[in-house]
Amino acid sequence: MKGMSPRANTAVRLDKFGGAIPVGPVLTLAQALDNPFLRANGMVRSLPHPLKPGMRTLANPIKVNGERLAQQGCSQMGADTAALLGETTDGESVVR
Repeated sequence: MKGMSPRANTAVRLDKFGGAIPVGPVLTLAQALDNPFLRANGMVRSLPHPLKPGMRTLANPIKVNGERLAQQGCSQMGADTAALLGETTDGESVVR
């Protein structure tokens, strides 16, 4: 940082130090989904979703045996409530 203006913006700093130290920009979700680096590295995936077919999301960055961990979309809100809560001890359904 010697010789660099204390007012240098983030892009200038990332350009100067990129590759020398592990730094990167903080992206919004939209920026990350459209980022060529993340796309090229398999970090952008499409998941099935009942309300938004082809929903794009970021993949888990962790790899096991060279493969990214599997992902799936969640159920619609309330779809699993009965299965998770089950019945009370007197046999009545918790979900009404």
